[in-house]
Amino acid sequence: MKDMDNEGNKGTYKLYVEAGVIYTPEGTMIPKYIRLSSAGEKYMIDRIYRWQRASSRRAGGCGICYFVRIRGQDARLFYEDSPDVCRWFVESREPVRVNEEAV
Repeated sequence: MKDMDNEGNKGTYKLYVEAGVIYTPEGTMIPKYIRLSSAGEKYMIDRIYRWQRASSRRAGGCGICYFVRIRGQDARLFYEDSPDVCRWFVESREPVRVNEEAV
């Protein structure tokens, strides 16, 4: 696996995603896919290398970081668990554009 900890953090953003997750009887979350938008394509998670509690030094936020492979690319998938909201995000090099009509 490529060492993702040594990459630069300039211009990294949070991209919130839908995640398909399996919960084991022990309570472990195992993400199986992500979807970038509600009408978007599913991206199956090919492999989970490991997971640990961590913060995103690039995009901000903290929670459980899953080091995954999606379509041949290594990525970090975060489960952000704050007191107010729990949601999934990936680190993105492109800023997230808000649809002004939906606001």
